[in-house]
Order: sequence, then structure tokens, then C-alpha cells
Amino acid sequence: MSRLLSQIIRAHGGAELWRGFAAVEAVISARGFLFTAKRRPALDHVRMRTSTREPRFAFLSFAG
Repeated sequence: MSRLLSQIIRAHGGAELWRGFAAVEAVISARGFLFTAKRRPALDHVRMRTSTREPRFAFLSFAG
């Protein structure tokens, strides 16, 4: 692990703390040109969850 990565993990509670979590949830908003260009609605306060154990990502409150 790089020195910078070690410092970042330490600054955010340490590796043991993060190993104790099964998932992390967040509320995100995203908008911009690519959403417009692809004719997709912007994401506005969408709740999402990502696993800390495997590559798994899910939107929990995604409007159709």
C-alpha cells in the first residue's frame, strides 16, 4: 500500500474500522452535459449503497 493511501485510511478511522463495515451508503446528486446529451434525467439526491466486501453497487431510491 502506498504511503499516501495509508495516511488517507488512517485519517478516516483506520483500516480496522473500515473492515467492520459490510456496506457504505450515501446520497448523491449528479448532473451536467452528459446527462443532457444522453437524454437522461439528472440524479438528484439519490440514495445508493456499495459493498465493502465485493464489487456491488445499488441505487436504493432511483426514480424510474
